[in-house]
Amino acid sequence: MADQMVRLYLTRFESVFRILHIPSFWNEYERYWSDPTEAETVLQLKIQLVTAIGTSIIRQDTVDTTDIYSTARQGLYATQEWLSGPMKKNRISIDSLQVQCLLILARQALAAGGDIVWISMGTVVRTAMQMGLHRDPKHFTRMGILQGEIRRRLWATILELNVQAALDAGVPPTLSFDDFDTEAPSNVNDQDMDEQTKALQEHPPTAATDSSLQRFLFRSLRPRLEVARRMNGLTSRPSEMSMSYNELIALTASLTSTCRSCDAHIPRTHSASSDMASFHHNLADLLLRRFILHLHRPLAGRARTDPRYYFSRKTSLDAALAILSPIPKNAEFAHLVLLGAGIFKHRMIHASLAVASELLMEVEEHRPVGFHSPSQEPSGYRKMLMEALREALRQAAERIRLGETNVKLHMKLRMALRQTEVAGENSSSLQQLAESAKESLETSYAMIQERATSEGVEINNESGRDRGMSADFDLDDFDPESFTLGSNFNFNLDDLFFLPAEFDMDGVAAP
Repeated sequence: MADQMVRLYLTRFESVFRILHIPSFWNEYERYWSDPTEAETVLQLKIQLVTAIGTSIIRQDTVDTTDIYSTARQGLYATQEWLSGPMKKNRISIDSLQVQCLLILARQALAAGGDIVWISMGTVVRTAMQMGLHRDPKHFTRMGILQGEIRRRLWATILELNVQAALDAGVPPTLSFDDFDTEAPSNVNDQDMDEQTKALQEHPPTAATDSSLQRFLFRSLRPRLEVARRMNGLTSRPSEMSMSYNELIALTASLTSTCRSCDAHIPRTHSASSDMASFHHNLADLLLRRFILHLHRPLAGRARTDPRYYFSRKTSLDAALAILSPIPKNAEFAHLVLLGAGIFKHRMIHASLAVASELLMEVEEHRPVGFHSPSQEPSGYRKMLMEALREALRQAAERIRLGETNVKLHMKLRMALRQTEVAGENSSSLQQLAESAKESLETSYAMIQERATSEGVEINNESGRDRGMSADFDLDDFDPESFTLGSNFNFNLDDLFFLPAEFDMDGVAAP
């Protein structure tokens, strides 16, 4: 089982997040199994984390995952405890840094504190800079070829994890291109170098290697850092953060072009299956495309009153649809984004709400004239949006079935779908929304109860507390019996789906 999980990690995640030198890791892995009791703690933790990440994409129809996920998360907690222990000099090492990066990825893949990894990323970044990873290995003349390449790869991975975490946390990135001079990893395969390598023979820039996908993401880092800085930065004077619409379009064009060329940088060998290639494509595309969605979603709602923002409206929807239903389809990736937190959870929230917002705008723009006007047959465009929203609702429900305890997204999407389905009818819109919300809460409550029962968790309805579930779990959030929309008949879905003015990019000038 461990062998299978390790192979899943190495063949799926390692091409995007370069943390390990694969031949060296296999040597360590074999040495560990030859005598586990004598292995160093850092090696044990490294193997536990690699195995844990592999479990996040294991097929559920082949094995009972309940115990496997529980065991994997125990490895994460053990690692966190080790990292929180007394600081010693031997903790400042490449092995320790690899453990920290693996832990950040594992927490998101297995939804174990994955929504707050930005806090931990501060420690990772500072540890790496303390070790000098922000300076290119060419400055260290005594450093070996293999060691230098591992440092370049680790630094590129840290930059990737950092910008993704900053985007999700709503804070500016902690690094800029002025803070480091480390170059992109060399375009080589892992088997091309070892401890004895004296000179590196790089492949042509266009050749796909074990490092080409990470090199590709590294080249796109500058525009993504700029998006995160523009979206999340604070300034004393709004004019300092202003960005013309032409600048916004230029950023979008750069990221869109990068997404289109992603496939060319995915390594394909005679042994690489289509599943591997599609997983790599889906994961890399998500890491890129979500920045387009974050950039344009706050502006898309402005198109309701200002048609000059139609570009943002269309771009936001296109990015959301591509994120919700990535092509090519990959079952392993689909499971990962439904199970995971952080990158994988926020992808779901922003994409689904963007689709719901567009659908509500479409309904508003084509609302029948007159209170008693008969309802019209939905257009092909509206039907397409409704199907996309139903898919988002299905994914939200599946996330709850897999352990998500925040049910508000599912409720919002159900309400938006009901609002669309009853458009033009004479029944009370508020009553329809209340019924759809209650149905959603009942469905979510039943799924959480079923999962709690299967895991032997007791939910105490009287005290409103639970034993063994997420700290975010709160019965008051979804108790169907106590749910009410109140008596405010001015209630509308703008409060749920359209970003308030203070979240808009006020510095962005109209075209």
